[in-house]
Amino acid sequence: MEQQPDQHQQQELEKFEQALKDRAAELSAAHGNALIIPLWYNDPADPINGKPIIGFLKEPNRATKGSILDTMMVSHSRAATIALNAALMKEVSDERILSSSQLYDPINIQAGFEALGLVRIAVSQFKKKNS
Repeated sequence: MEQQPDQHQQQELEKFEQALKDRAAELSAAHGNALIIPLWYNDPADPINGKPIIGFLKEPNRATKGSILDTMMVSHSRAATIALNAALMKEVSDERILSSSQLYDPINIQAGFEALGLVRIAVSQFKKKNS
């Protein structure tokens, strides 16, 4: 039975996402089992055929989390920018995530809020443990 194109695409997507999770696990092990999450986006310059934009976020240290949380009380967007700069593993992430080109603004903004979410996850886990 021949697979439908959408089934093939779904399988390829699942393989791609599993490879990202595997790479995040490798990075986590190499960084003392730090919480690392992968993220990826379609290239807005060529969403169909362009190379995906891939990045990895590492949970920031305690002092940085505190600074981010303080900033979040005043400005979520500024806190997201700080979180992204603190959490993005630049050496293994696509440089387009931090591009100053307006074309990549949606990627940068979304990645910043993903990084902010990483700080929120850390705080939520702390609350659960102490409840």
